[in-house]
Amino acid sequence: MAEFHPTAVVDTRSFAPDVVIDACAVVGPHVTVGSNVRIHAGAVIMGFVDIGAGTEIFPGAVIGKPPARSAALSRRHTGGGTVRIGERNSIGAHAVVTEDVVIGDDSLVGDGATIRERCRVGRGCIVGRGVSLHPDCAIGDRTRIMDNSHLATATRLGEECFVSIQVSTVSDRAIGRKSFDADRVRGPVVGDRVAIGAGAILLSGIVVGDDATIGAGALVTRDVPAGAHMRGAPAKPITVEG
Repeated sequence: MAEFHPTAVVDTRSFAPDVVIDACAVVGPHVTVGSNVRIHAGAVIMGFVDIGAGTEIFPGAVIGKPPARSAALSRRHTGGGTVRIGERNSIGAHAVVTEDVVIGDDSLVGDGATIRERCRVGRGCIVGRGVSLHPDCAIGDRTRIMDNSHLATATRLGEECFVSIQVSTVSDRAIGRKSFDADRVRGPVVGDRVAIGAGAILLSGIVVGDDATIGAGALVTRDVPAGAHMRGAPAKPITVEG
C-alpha cells in the first residue's frame, strides 16, 4: 500500500501501490509515479512528469519546473513538454529539472545539479553535484560529468565520455554582446569515448573526434581530430608515448 506522509500534498491519482512520499513533498495532478518510487521530504514535482520504477528523488528536488520568463532575457521560452525520468534513477537533493527533459534508466543526477529544458540524458549517466546543463544539451549513454561542470546551450556529448570537475563549454563567442540567436548560439559537439580533464574549456562550434583526450586546464579553440591528445592554452596536439 502507498505511504503518504500526512503533510505531503499528492494531487495525482496515477501512482503505483508501493510508492512512498515523505513529509511536505508536493506531487501535482499530472504526475505519473511508477512502482517502488521514493519521494523524499520537500521535493516538488509539477507539470507533466513520468517517473520510472525504482527511482528515488531526494529532499528539496524540483522536477518539472517551468523556465523563467523575464524581460531581462533575450531567449524566448515557449514552455511545456513532459519530463520523463527512467527507471532506477537517483535525483539528488535540491536538483532542478525543468520541463521537457528526458533522463534514461540507471542514471544519477547529483545534489544541486540543474538540467534545463529540452535536454536529453542517456542511460547509465552521471550528472554530478552542482553541474548545470543549459537548454538543448544531449548526453550519450554511460557518459559521466563530474562536479561543478557546465555545458552551454546545445552542447553534444557522445557515449562513454568522461568530463572531469569544473569543465566548461561555451556556446557564444560574442560574449553577450548580441541577443540570443539559435543559429549562432551552440556549444561544441563531442564524439564518443572522449576524456576531458579538470578545468578545461571548450569554445563554441568546435568538433571533438572520438577517443580524443583533452588535458586539464586546456583551452580548446578549434576542432580536435579523433584520437588526438590536446594540451595547453590554446590547446595543441601532443605525442603520447606507448
